[in-house]
Amino acid sequence: MWIYLILVAIIFLDFGLEFVVNKKIVADSKLKKILNFIFKFRLISVLALVIISTFRCYSVGADTLNYRIEFENFKSLSIKDCFASSRFEIGYLLTTMIIAKIGLSFRFVILLSSLFTAYCFIRFIKEFSPNKCMSIVMFVGLGLFAQSLNIIRHIIALDFVLLSIILLFKNKIFKSIILVLIASLFHVTALVAILFVGFKYLKLSYPLLIIIITTAVVGIFIFPYAMKFIEQITPLNFYTQYFVVQKYKFYAEPGLIDNLYSIALTVIFIVLLLARKYLTELNEQEKKHYDFYLIVYLFVPLIRLAGFVLKAQSLLNRLNVYFFFALIILLPMFLKGFKLNKNFKFIAVGASYIIILCYMYYFYAIQDPNGVVPFSWVF
Repeated sequence: MWIYLILVAIIFLDFGLEFVVNKKIVADSKLKKILNFIFKFRLISVLALVIISTFRCYSVGADTLNYRIEFENFKSLSIKDCFASSRFEIGYLLTTMIIAKIGLSFRFVILLSSLFTAYCFIRFIKEFSPNKCMSIVMFVGLGLFAQSLNIIRHIIALDFVLLSIILLFKNKIFKSIILVLIASLFHVTALVAILFVGFKYLKLSYPLLIIIITTAVVGIFIFPYAMKFIEQITPLNFYTQYFVVQKYKFYAEPGLIDNLYSIALTVIFIVLLLARKYLTELNEQEKKHYDFYLIVYLFVPLIRLAGFVLKAQSLLNRLNVYFFFALIILLPMFLKGFKLNKNFKFIAVGASYIIILCYMYYFYAIQDPNGVVPFSWVF
């Protein structure tokens, strides 16, 4: 996992260089202007993310080879047969089919998806995070980058969702919904992000949380029947087959680590919830953002619970990607609003980085659910 540690080091270097430039150590005005442009768009971090993602071997990422096989099939099939044989959503299908038909390689698909993911996450973080360095480190350390090397369609859909949230907070509701619908053309599960439009207008309170949790618990028992209904009205039955045909074949009972992880996610939510009232000082806009992302993050432990009850952890955990990203904004906001002295805040920020890096070691080196370790280059 050394390559991912090097990636985090490059991110720290990116922000360290910016700090040096802002301290006016660089005297040359032209050079400083160029460097400020590089830092404004986080080009050093983006370049590192894109290079590692694009020039990896196809063995890096559990699903990458499947995507490549499908892509190579498109080259020899007619357009009609491409649509008939593929299980992919139309957005991803059309994009990759066009690239295949004009004679480009699957490496170009990875390049485009890598550029788009890096752009969307960096833009999203710039828009909402008070500590952009921490958020980008969390993007890598908490496994979102690893997922981008594996579940490509899923992450492209999430990219559009992130852009839709930016528009949502600029009160461009219609455009935001359109982007969610576009996201669903790459992965149908992205339709859950329609909920975010409603979340923006909710005022966080304990009664509201009780309503959300109660509704989610009831939804757990309705979900299998809803999936069966969806199978009857759509040809995309790849996901619903787990409930209709082979529900219990694919999933094992949760182990101790899974249970501890779910408890940890719940504890994080409780801490962030209590911190909102007792430990943080945020302005009105920051409170709105904090409440929104806290409601979004609430669905992470709820979806874990649903996965255990329905014995569909792997299936539902992929749905979690549309909610888990909220943590890369919530934690920096929590630390920014901490109502304690600067020295203690400095310690809290340092401790947070250590925890993130420890989790990164567990996620990449021990668990590795995305098949990104060991890493190898295409060269």
